[in-house]
Amino acid sequence: MWIWVVAGTNYSLVPSIGGPYDPVRISARTNGEILGGTFKEHFGDYGWFFSSRAGWFHSQTNEHFHDTLGALSGTASATGNGFYVGAGVGYDFNQHLGISLNYDNYQSEAPGIWKGHFGTSIYGGTLEYRF
Repeated sequence: MWIWVVAGTNYSLVPSIGGPYDPVRISARTNGEILGGTFKEHFGDYGWFFSSRAGWFHSQTNEHFHDTLGALSGTASATGNGFYVGAGVGYDFNQHLGISLNYDNYQSEAPGIWKGHFGTSIYGGTLEYRF
């Protein structure tokens, strides 16, 4: 499965690089492949269920940084292995149709970029049709 994950943008001051009057703006974008498993447990005779998932996350991260005056800029790229975990609750209307609310967290490794790792939390919903 291919997944696109935006790992974050930090537009706060980085005083050790640009100083308080010329903040450095840093943005990083991560995407990658995941391989893992999913567990789904139904409650009683009702359609309510709980799902969880976890696995390996191989990420490619690209970073761009620049200051507001235009004197400093650059890019960097890195790949690494991390993990993902997630959980959700939902309702199956019948054997073919279900809906759920989910939370997922992706931890990507990016050696040589900023602090070397990024965490991304995603809240979402799923409408699932099964054949």
